[in-house]
Amino acid sequence: MPFNSIHRAFFPFTHNSPGSSPGSCALRGRPSGRSRGRVPRTFEASLLRRSAGILAFTASSLLASTALAEDFNPQSRIGAVTVFPEGAEITRQAALEMPAGAHRIVFERLPDGIRPNDVRVEGLADGNLVIQAVDVARVPVTGDPAQTNALRKEREELGDNKELLEGRIRTAEVQRQMIMMLVRPPAVPKDVALAQPPMPPDQLFAFIAERHAEIEETIRKAQQDIRDIDRRIAEIDRELSRTSGEQEWASRITVSVNAQGDVQGKLRLRYRLRDASWQPVYDARLDTSAETAKLQLTQRALVRQHTGEDWNGVALTLATARPQGSTAAPDVQVRYVGFARPVPRERAMGGALYDDRSASAEVAAPAPEPEAVMRKEMEESRAAVTDLGFDAVYSVPGLADIPATDDSRLVLVGDHDVDSKMEARIVPAVREAAFLTVSFSHKGAAPLPPGTVRLFRDGVFVGEGHLPLANPGQKTELGFGIDERIEVTRRLVSKQRGEEGIFSRARTDTNDWRTVIANHHSVPIDVVVLESLPQTLDEKINVSPLSTNDPADESDVDGKSGVQAWRFTLDAQGERTLAFGYRIDWPQGQNVVLGMR
Repeated sequence: MPFNSIHRAFFPFTHNSPGSSPGSCALRGRPSGRSRGRVPRTFEASLLRRSAGILAFTASSLLASTALAEDFNPQSRIGAVTVFPEGAEITRQAALEMPAGAHRIVFERLPDGIRPNDVRVEGLADGNLVIQAVDVARVPVTGDPAQTNALRKEREELGDNKELLEGRIRTAEVQRQMIMMLVRPPAVPKDVALAQPPMPPDQLFAFIAERHAEIEETIRKAQQDIRDIDRRIAEIDRELSRTSGEQEWASRITVSVNAQGDVQGKLRLRYRLRDASWQPVYDARLDTSAETAKLQLTQRALVRQHTGEDWNGVALTLATARPQGSTAAPDVQVRYVGFARPVPRERAMGGALYDDRSASAEVAAPAPEPEAVMRKEMEESRAAVTDLGFDAVYSVPGLADIPATDDSRLVLVGDHDVDSKMEARIVPAVREAAFLTVSFSHKGAAPLPPGTVRLFRDGVFVGEGHLPLANPGQKTELGFGIDERIEVTRRLVSKQRGEEGIFSRARTDTNDWRTVIANHHSVPIDVVVLESLPQTLDEKINVSPLSTNDPADESDVDGKSGVQAWRFTLDAQGERTLAFGYRIDWPQGQNVVLGMR
């Protein structure tokens, strides 16, 4: 405010007299005589005093408004955690109460490794509270000198107490030896014994028993106190070594806010950390006593974390999404094919032109620069990390405690009772055994992610397997081990090798098997037998099934060429024999190799 304005505002009773200079002041009415010349100076002095008061008031107001800005360190606790297959999102909650003004809310000693882009702040307040900025800093963790001195003093006192207890034990052991001397008193001269009559035996034994019990209790109590002291000393030594060892780091998050008035509210701080993970595990319990197989699937999660802070009493959520994975489809790269070029001698001999690439990669590179092609292939490899194709969230019931020790903690997700079908699956060419296989369709709202499954058959643990990804409505199979009550025998009844033809000689190889399946159960059981008819890789090789083969019920099972299946129900105590064989023809002078893919 200009000086004249202040003057006019606070002195309405003044005016400028004719001929006076601007800014001079006079009372209404004309002052007399001598006092006329001093009037302006008097009012000027008063005006200066009043102006100084106004300036002082303005400055104090500015200082007061500045003093309202302060740092708040609210008490916060972890309320909820969402764990991903790689990483976790932690939600901290804090209560706020602050006056009007600009303030900073500081969260100290958070785990190291929090990135600024992984922090989100939100909340509710009963007034106008605006979040202006969020800053993340990596700060060293310094020990408290007062706490360190207190620990050292405590350790010294514990050492003194331990010495006192050890001395008490030594004294008690001497007393115990003296008591034992009363049981076997030393020989004394006869005249001395007559002068000092001995204590009656009953009193002597009672005295010895009482004193011996007191001594033993003293020793036991002292030893127990020493063990407690040793444990506490070990804790202090670990704490001192931690504070005096390698520099530790922590994250500090500062939230700048502006409150239009006194506000109360709750703040939620979310941040992501990498040092956490979860993987699904299952228990599959099969009951074969019922007419239809009953399968109960218990879903659990194996959670571990070493973020630097314990998760105690948190609402735990498990998510199948991978925030750190690829979110966009990879680019399709142009591929080339060409004739191999000779490798330069310098590269082949490891000369100056050799750049640590393999010879096979260099030969396979066509006309474009080999270095560019190699770089594209490496990019494709990095982009090959894909998600499971779905996002599911599992809320763990109740509150969970997950310590930051990197130890696995098993939490229950839920149970699933599924309708299943049971059959004995036999692959006689690989193993003469029947494997109990259960197929089911998952009817839950969310898919079941793949994971390790522990298998129980009629309450007996039979081993571990792997549960593939089970989408809702999709058929899924689990193997429950060998069924010992189904006997499988496979034998080669005919094997012939020879040559045929007059003008064009050809070689032949004929194999004919019989597989016998016997059901020793007291109930019928469904059986599926799988055999593989070899597939040719050259048109000069011919493979044909034998005419004696039993007709297969299904060919090219699961899209595998040549795989045939026989499905039937085997009665209780029943038996069936399957015939399977094939003949291979190829030109003479060639060698045939039979393999698997």
